[in-house]
Amino acid sequence: MIQTSGVTTRKRIGFDAIVGLVPGLGDVVSGVFSLALVFQALHFGVPKVVLVRMVVNVLVDVVFGAVPIVGDLFDIGWKANLRNVALLERFVLDGERRPSRGDYLFVAAVAASLVLAIVVPFLLLVLLLNWLGRPLV
Repeated sequence: MIQTSGVTTRKRIGFDAIVGLVPGLGDVVSGVFSLALVFQALHFGVPKVVLVRMVVNVLVDVVFGAVPIVGDLFDIGWKANLRNVALLERFVLDGERRPSRGDYLFVAAVAASLVLAIVVPFLLLVLLLNWLGRPLV
């Protein structure tokens, strides 16, 4: 438990959230440490789809954590390293050898989101230019 000024909470604040308070450099440093866990998973032979899931956890942590103030609060809740440790334990300690359906769904959802993030703005630009009478295509 953390106690500050008489207020007690069960929410733990990790190294990532504390280092992330340093503007610019903090999120990069925490991302590098987070990737060390991914390399450990690679060493243990964790399935590729799970490695992708772990990398996405780190990327989400670094990208959203880089947003001033809000990103620091995000770091406290997201806990990419704990998520990745749980994935690593599932395959190393528990002896699971096959990725779950959830692993594939997570990676597919992220891939679909990336495609949408690229395609939708382009389509909106084409529609806007057509509406303005300057067709791109």
